[in-house]
Amino acid sequence: MGIEADVKVAASARRGRREELVARCEGAVEAMEAAGLDALVVAGRGGIGQYGFVEYLCGYSPLARPAYVVLSSTGGPVAIMPTVADRYLAACESDLEVRSAGEGDIVAGRDGLAAAVAELLVDRGLAAGRIGVVGLSTIVPYGAYRVWSEELPQATLLDATPVLAALKAVKSPFEIAEVEAAMAVADAGMAVLAERLRPGVTGWELRGEMEREIRRRGARFSLIFISEQPFFISPPTDRPFQTGDLVSAYVELTSATGYWVELARLFALGEIDAEAAELARACLAGADRAEQALRPGGSVSAVARILDDQACAIGAVSGIWHGHGVGIDHDVPVITEHATEQFAEGAVIAVHPNLHSRSGAYGASVADTYVLAADGARRLSTIPRDLEIIS
Repeated sequence: MGIEADVKVAASARRGRREELVARCEGAVEAMEAAGLDALVVAGRGGIGQYGFVEYLCGYSPLARPAYVVLSSTGGPVAIMPTVADRYLAACESDLEVRSAGEGDIVAGRDGLAAAVAELLVDRGLAAGRIGVVGLSTIVPYGAYRVWSEELPQATLLDATPVLAALKAVKSPFEIAEVEAAMAVADAGMAVLAERLRPGVTGWELRGEMEREIRRRGARFSLIFISEQPFFISPPTDRPFQTGDLVSAYVELTSATGYWVELARLFALGEIDAEAAELARACLAGADRAEQALRPGGSVSAVARILDDQACAIGAVSGIWHGHGVGIDHDVPVITEHATEQFAEGAVIAVHPNLHSRSGAYGASVADTYVLAADGARRLSTIPRDLEIIS
């Protein structure tokens, strides 16, 4: 009976994902038409910040190669994949029409994806249309743009990334449940680190333990940073951690269904230097203040200023931008002082203050992922955000 129940739950989840993909494609077409566009060519390729648009619409993105989804009001959505294998895998995930083009070549330049996109647009009577390209400035290779310019000389090619980005940034209840499931995987990885982190253990060992835990729970991609260095993106090394280290530990991952979450915590190995302790307190205080400011209608740049001010108050500096939307890959907005947006209800936001001490000797980082509800931000991790002392 237990196995039968699990099978029914899995089947229901698959149906739910397929229904979600249909709704997303319909929403994208509506947004396309509202923007005065005749078609959307949505680009994606393996890699953080680049796989999400395609996977958002068709449930699959090739690991290393580019792919496209074409949407128009003159026909149903079509996913164009680089290989027959990718076509098969994409067809397993959605009810979209899926085609393949080329042999998946990423070296010799013989890939036929761009020509297949152009051919589809011509077949749909859009050779002279207004074509919005999602990812035109950040994902689409120059070779593809050249093909479209040559084969669609009467078309107007426009960067339509904001059209889909705005839609993608606000999550449905289905998506929020997926993000929550992804955070449960990240929490499990961080719990293993907290259990194993001791003087004498290396970053390599800890990363291996964390990877084992999150992979067995279905994590697809991961970034794991465990370091006593000033900046959190320092990779783990074979250096044994020592008493007196202030350690920032990060686990960022995608779930089996592509949802990205970020989590980081601070650890002190025994008694730490006074400057390091001040930096840790400031980082945690900034995270608390930022959390209070995370609410629908709130200014994105105001959260960035909160974290910058927290650093300046002790003579420290921020080592990286302060966060961004997450979901299937990274989302808008990006939390910087230059942001002009307001936070939207239903958005999922990762906030990751990183402070660099005035002496340059220490760094302190934490990160959390939040769902923005009408009454404020709901932190998804169940692991307390504090400075954990490990003796």
